[in-house]
Amino acid sequence: SRRSSLYRSLLLYLSVPLTVLAVFAGLVTYESARYYANRAHDAQLVEQADSVVKLIDAHPETLQAFSPQALFLIQYDPDGFQFYAISSAHKGVVAANFQPPQASLASRIGDPAVLSTIRGERHLRLASRSFHPKADPADTVMVTVGESFTDRRRWAQRILLLTTPTLLLMVVGEVFVVRSGIDTGLKQLDPLIAR
Repeated sequence: SRRSSLYRSLLLYLSVPLTVLAVFAGLVTYESARYYANRAHDAQLVEQADSVVKLIDAHPETLQAFSPQALFLIQYDPDGFQFYAISSAHKGVVAANFQPPQASLASRIGDPAVLSTIRGERHLRLASRSFHPKADPADTVMVTVGESFTDRRRWAQRILLLTTPTLLLMVVGEVFVVRSGIDTGLKQLDPLIAR
């Protein structure tokens, strides 16, 4: 019938762009959430580097040798594995479980440097801070901490899992509203269609 043909045409005409808009909105939401999650991860890395700086300033003897307990705290990460490297201009490498890209991480005293790098097969995100220790202001110590992108991928997957149901509900809701609107509109036009 003419009514059902018109109904299908209107439903297709309205549903497709609304679905595309809903998918676009979902992608924008996902990318925004991932961007802010990455910023939060970077801030956390800088805080971890700052914690090591405070530890060294509070306990200058750690520049001679880090205790196993201190190293455990530095590399502990409940979501994965923490990379660290502490080097001194006067004493060389004090403690490290990987070799950071020193040239790339060189930062002004007090300013953190945050960057991505590849070590072997690992994609890492690093935060570094250079400072003059209180016990030896003539020395320059660089503290670098890092994590693999595996943790961040897990967060991205969680964000995607959280946004997908919302996106599907939006699409279903939009289709329902469109169908109801078309149905109501066509009922009003039934007398004209019948002529």
